[in-house]
Amino acid sequence: MNSVPNFKPHKPNNNALLVNRFKPLGFYLFLFAMLSFQVVLIILTLFGYLVIPPHLSSKLDNFISLVHNNQYDNARTELNEINTLVRGRLKDSTAIQINEILANKFASITDQILLEKSGFQTSELNHGITLFQKELLPIIDSQLKEVTKVYIDTGADYDKITYYLQNIKKLGFENSVRSYQIELEAYYQSRQDLTTANQYFATNDYLKSIPLYQNVIPEDEKDFQVAQEKIKEGLAIVYSEYLAIAAALANEQQYKEAYDTLQTISEYYPNDSEILTKLTDYKKAHAMVVYQGPIEHIFFHPLLAYPELAFDNDQQSKGFNDWFITVKEFKKILDSLYKNNYILIDIHAILNPSKDGKPLTVRKDLLLPAGKKPLIISIDDLNYYEYMIPNGTVHKLILDEHGNIATFSLSPQGVPTTSRDNEIIPILDQFVQEHEDFSLNGAKGILALTGYEGVLGYRTNQLDSPNFDFEKNQALIIIKRLKETGWSFASHGYGHLDARKIPLTVLTKDTQRWQTEVAPFTGLTDVYIYPFGSSVLPGDPKFQYLLDNGFKVLCAVGPNPYLKSGNDYLMMDRRHIDGMALQSQAALLKGFFESSEIIDEGRPAFTP
Repeated sequence: MNSVPNFKPHKPNNNALLVNRFKPLGFYLFLFAMLSFQVVLIILTLFGYLVIPPHLSSKLDNFISLVHNNQYDNARTELNEINTLVRGRLKDSTAIQINEILANKFASITDQILLEKSGFQTSELNHGITLFQKELLPIIDSQLKEVTKVYIDTGADYDKITYYLQNIKKLGFENSVRSYQIELEAYYQSRQDLTTANQYFATNDYLKSIPLYQNVIPEDEKDFQVAQEKIKEGLAIVYSEYLAIAAALANEQQYKEAYDTLQTISEYYPNDSEILTKLTDYKKAHAMVVYQGPIEHIFFHPLLAYPELAFDNDQQSKGFNDWFITVKEFKKILDSLYKNNYILIDIHAILNPSKDGKPLTVRKDLLLPAGKKPLIISIDDLNYYEYMIPNGTVHKLILDEHGNIATFSLSPQGVPTTSRDNEIIPILDQFVQEHEDFSLNGAKGILALTGYEGVLGYRTNQLDSPNFDFEKNQALIIIKRLKETGWSFASHGYGHLDARKIPLTVLTKDTQRWQTEVAPFTGLTDVYIYPFGSSVLPGDPKFQYLLDNGFKVLCAVGPNPYLKSGNDYLMMDRRHIDGMALQSQAALLKGFFESSEIIDEGRPAFTP
């Protein structure tokens, strides 16, 4: 049994809770009190300070004896008679001595209580001491304060101190004990919670530890500081872990489980925008339905920001009239797609995720808001080749002063121009911002890049150029922002070669060069978009080569939606949206828009 550390019940040099197994300290104090009282009386009498009334001395001796023998009823009667006999200075000094006798008797009782383990024998024997409540209350209050302080400061034996308080209650001082018992229990429970919380924290069970750390009371300053630090550390870990778990569940279309996962931690992050947004998204997704229809994939080339440069009747005008559309046309197309209930999806939304490190491309159920139809958009050749720039496209992608994707170009008058309104990416970014239900989980589109003239308007193909480092760093900044805003990347071959026509050796060299020079910018991708839309099929060594090099999603061009999946690949056809399609394939595009309402009035007539 642990002993209770020293504390002072009623005067600075009386360590009443220092338990002596053989002779209780209170016993000696009580004997000393009796002797000292007699000595004080003698001294005061000799010096003429006291005039002792008849019988007082014997009554005081009798009072001491009665208290010593626990005869409290008789002691109370004796004290009442003593009080009628004393006056003036004698009354004051007698009161001091009486209090000293009672205090030391109480110290003796304390010693006896602490020596026993149970049974309340001491409090039963001394229950009559409550007759001296008026005299003892200040002493008991001071002692209880010290008892509580001992536990708070040292963490002494809680059971022993609790037993002590219970005895004091049984002695008739319940009102005195109540507030200290409440305080003691608060500290005890706080420290128990801290211990349990530490155990949970050590096993990475942060969600069980955090509420327990929150129970640690501020008054217990050292433990409270420890608890607050653990709460901060635990919440940081929980935040990232649970967001990742929820995202993984959502990727499996388990939106209710994803929502429930974040809901379990939301109370700890009541104003966190990311968690609030995810909860809203997952709640909406849970209400979605399995889409059963065709999945459309349409693609564009860079927009003609300055159509007057494209449609100028030079040798390249026909090519731009056939394969490109204007800014006005694209904006009208967006409006029509939205009105026809299309919603942008990431191409990976229709694929089963990887398992055990092995990509699985078997098509999975696609969950969409009721009434919505899925649409994948891709943009080919967003490299801004040298032949494009003089014929009406922008020069390159940049970031504007707000960190958003914008374009840089020279107007036909040679004026340097920054804009967010003359290319697909910034226009679509703005459109989705204004029409959130046009995008599933923030998806935008796929950028199919070659490498032979760099990427996104930056000549990263010129490895020996003195400007290479600058071009490289700028391209990396742009690509990072594109990924952050819902855009992804695909290989369009390094040299834009027709995969069906070239031999395997050439395809191999071309693919390796793309992976060496372009992938370091875009990151690895599993999407291959055939140049010229000309595909190779399963069973062809070139098809297997592409699979072996990580390309599991292979996109060609066709007049209708086409989707075929195998165990380790998915083939998909895209529809081209360009001048040729607008003017000669209007019937095929009716599900998207009415071509006659889209065509720019400045566009030349199509010629086969």
